[in-house]
Amino acid sequence: MPDALLIAERLVRRFARDTNLLVAGRTFEVVGDDDVADEVRALLSRLGARIGEGAVVLAPGTATEILLDGAPLPRRASAGERIDFAGTHMPVSRGIAETLRSDGTVRGIKIGIAMVLEPKTAQLALQLRDAGAEVAVYAHPDEIDPEVAAALRARGIPVDGDPALSGAAEREAAIAFLRRGHDLLLDDGSHLIRLAHEEDLLDGLRGAAEETTSGLTPLRRMAAEGVLRIPVIAVNDAPMKTAFDNRYGTGQSCVFAVADVLDAAGISLRDQPAV
Repeated sequence: MPDALLIAERLVRRFARDTNLLVAGRTFEVVGDDDVADEVRALLSRLGARIGEGAVVLAPGTATEILLDGAPLPRRASAGERIDFAGTHMPVSRGIAETLRSDGTVRGIKIGIAMVLEPKTAQLALQLRDAGAEVAVYAHPDEIDPEVAAALRARGIPVDGDPALSGAAEREAAIAFLRRGHDLLLDDGSHLIRLAHEEDLLDGLRGAAEETTSGLTPLRRMAAEGVLRIPVIAVNDAPMKTAFDNRYGTGQSCVFAVADVLDAAGISLRDQPAV
């Protein structure tokens, strides 16, 4: 007998994987009145979604199980299409970027982005550029989607970093990124902030923002020792990060990724011990 809950879990995880969208807070319309449809509704409710008429339609067992805005999910065959898809689902970012553009806050400011390079990071770079900033991007070789990097370069955003780099070449790419002379640096793991201190590449750098716990720990140690030479905003400590992003965004990504890996090995996430 089919496991209705397992089928429901796979469908919800596929929606998240194929769209990179958050489940919590979103409205889903679930078509059907069988056990699987009931499990999908119950699962979505437990994940914080709303059940009703919405932009997302889940129809378990049909030829097209997922509809978004009334249509099957776009193919997003190219990196450019993936970047554009991400942009259509980032209304808050677009609104902030429009405000920055209107009031000229970042006009002419050189902003360096050192983060995992995937479609949402590309959108951040493009929106800051469109707001008037001069933007460049760096990503560690293990954290760069080469197709996204190529698409971003084609749209006029410099990208330092390549999956093929290692050792000294990897470090040189990071140093080349810092030598672009950023005014502000958005970092993930504080690797570039610390490298800028090691290589004495702080001239002109007004400040930075760090978004992770692991990145803030060494920076706080540097501050306590009196060797942190630029102001750093601890994004990780913001209520939006701890109460929203960590709980729902990172939480969904981590749990669903673990479930996908276990499911591929024939193991259910249910009843597994968690530490």
